Amino acid sequence: MNTYQIRIDLDRYRPKIWRRLLVRPDLPLSEFHLAIQIAMGWENSHLHQFIKDKKFYSERLEKDWTWDDWHNEASGAMHRCLRH
Repeated sequence: MNTYQIRIDLDRYRPKIWRRLLVRPDLPLSEFHLAIQIAMGWENSHLHQFIKDKKFYSERLEKDWTWDDWHNEASGAMHRCLRH
């Protein structure tokens, strides 16, 4: 199986803050989100979304009916969302 090597950089910080992650192509975006949280030492305390070709992938909040063009991040795999 292939492995993606992904570098995550935080803009506007000096010295530069970055992490490199190795992930499976079939990793759901929900799990990729958790990997980012762990790698950066964050506590999952802010909303997030992934966007690819005008498709929005995120975790839907309870009782939130405002996102018509929303896609469940658990159903979006890494290989569908990265540039080739």
